[in-house]
Amino acid sequence: MLIDLRKLDEELQKNGYPVAKHRIQQFSVPEMTAYDFFERNSRLFSGSNCFDFMFNKIKFDEVREKIDESAKAFSAFGISDRDRIGTLLPNIPETAFIQYGLSKIGAITDHIDPRTNPLVIKEFVRSENLKTLVVVDVLYDYTIKPIERELKYEFGVDKIIVVPTINSIHPLLKAIVNMKQFLSNKKRITSDVLDIYYWDKMIKESKYQFVTKKEYVPNETSLIVHSSGTSSAMPKGIPLTNENLNSIVVKHQISDIDFQPGMRFLHILPYFAAYGSVNSAHLALNLGMELIEIPEFKFENFGMLLLKYKPNIVLGVPNWWKLLTKDPRMQNKDLSFLKIAVAGGDSINSKEEAEINDFFKKHGANCVLTKGHGMSELSGCGSFTFDGSNNLGGMGEPFPTDRYVLLDSNGHIIPFSGERQSGEAYIYSPTATPGIIDGRSIVTIKYIAGFPFIETKDFISLNSDMTMNFEERIDRTFTRFDGYKVRPSNIESVIESFDEVQECMVVEYEDDENMGKMPIAHIVLKKDLSREEKYELIKKIINEKMLKATNFTSRDIPKKWKFRQSIPQTLMSKNDYRSLIAEGLSGEEYTCSIRESNLQIENINITMPEEPIKLKLK
Repeated sequence: MLIDLRKLDEELQKNGYPVAKHRIQQFSVPEMTAYDFFERNSRLFSGSNCFDFMFNKIKFDEVREKIDESAKAFSAFGISDRDRIGTLLPNIPETAFIQYGLSKIGAITDHIDPRTNPLVIKEFVRSENLKTLVVVDVLYDYTIKPIERELKYEFGVDKIIVVPTINSIHPLLKAIVNMKQFLSNKKRITSDVLDIYYWDKMIKESKYQFVTKKEYVPNETSLIVHSSGTSSAMPKGIPLTNENLNSIVVKHQISDIDFQPGMRFLHILPYFAAYGSVNSAHLALNLGMELIEIPEFKFENFGMLLLKYKPNIVLGVPNWWKLLTKDPRMQNKDLSFLKIAVAGGDSINSKEEAEINDFFKKHGANCVLTKGHGMSELSGCGSFTFDGSNNLGGMGEPFPTDRYVLLDSNGHIIPFSGERQSGEAYIYSPTATPGIIDGRSIVTIKYIAGFPFIETKDFISLNSDMTMNFEERIDRTFTRFDGYKVRPSNIESVIESFDEVQECMVVEYEDDENMGKMPIAHIVLKKDLSREEKYELIKKIINEKMLKATNFTSRDIPKKWKFRQSIPQTLMSKNDYRSLIAEGLSGEEYTCSIRESNLQIENINITMPEEPIKLKLK
């Protein structure tokens, strides 16, 4: 399918938008299912390693066989075209076998975070019309057991497929694990309510099953992923088509990125997120890379995983890389194997990025930190820091196939003028979701020259060379009690510019005195300070920067300041601002009171929190 963007580019240029360095105006999207796309591409890499999992190397030829076995197993199970299968699986090879196997028969894989609370699983089953669930064995008791009766009697789910974690580990290791389980009298999962089907047994019993391969139909959903839940209390389902999945590969192939067959790709980002299933697994496998599956990830062990597996490519989030620079176990370690290190999913300031790049240089890594802009609705990323566009704090330029535009609140294009323009970004991309699931709209779409642009809910700034900078999530802005709109990133950047500060996050809290919202700054210091030193730091930040900055007003000054050991994070390692909002006040905060008229600030008073009373033991 040929996509021609010349008409769209003419419209954007009428509004003054600059031309990105790597832009192309015509490209083709493969007209085939995700299964056919992988089946075709994988034959180019026959004999090469496809997966590295628990001391076992699985080659592309064997993976194709495993996928076909999966298609047979699901067909024998009664799964057919357009059925939706909910998977609660970690990063194991079976997750990919199942995703492509379902694609072969035309069914839809619906990846759900395997750590999901059982009550939320019920909501997914209801809202996304799931009739079959696939779950990894070690999580059955947590995810399915508590809701067995509701699944069967409320939603009609009476069959559960269980995938053993050890299916694809090295045969010798598998034999040892099986022996341990036998000696410990560990039994397979059973249920008095649901019918339990084990994956390995299903594969064996469907060996001679006949399968009808699904023929390609344009714009059909192939995969459902979910948002991380940072912007909404309930992660939303995001449908992605075959064209979306395959376009993620196309737009990387025609970009100036040094992805090569045989590269080792560390796969930590989970399948339920588009960045894990599409922009990691589907991308890497179709480009002939070796996918290193990490089924269980602990944030603090990131550095040890790098040293153990020596990957060439890692797609991660800023907090992983920031932690790496603080890990004492990394001292004098060689990272020369690292060629592409990507930080997405959250913002990173220039100071932190410089520290990470300095760390890479000292440890021999053959790269600097690569950033971009992306979202699950885009199947992953929409911009990338190509060579020449990797400025500190920036997020590069759009992929050659993608277009960014700034729209106002009425949906009209904000004309580009001068060297820089800011506003809410909308994106056209062949990887963008159609935005409709079961008749429900899950994203706002605006049409420009006949092309669909999806809403990002992100404020960004465009520069005259079409490079971009991230400014703010719209979801994070809030209105003070007096109607003033607070943009937390402006405050955070000022506070983080001080050497004593490691990290800062500004959120809203309900202020009793003013009967409305006010800003509170949560601050992580590089080293511990006394109560008096923290007081002096706040005074210095206000006097030296906040009262002198031209883009700052007194209403941006946080009323509350709280010092803490760390910023809470979501399960995707993003800074969790919702958790900080829910936390409220604890009494440990410093308070900044400002007395002012409409003409001037009359007085600023900073109050320290009361010291805790120390009880003496007799």
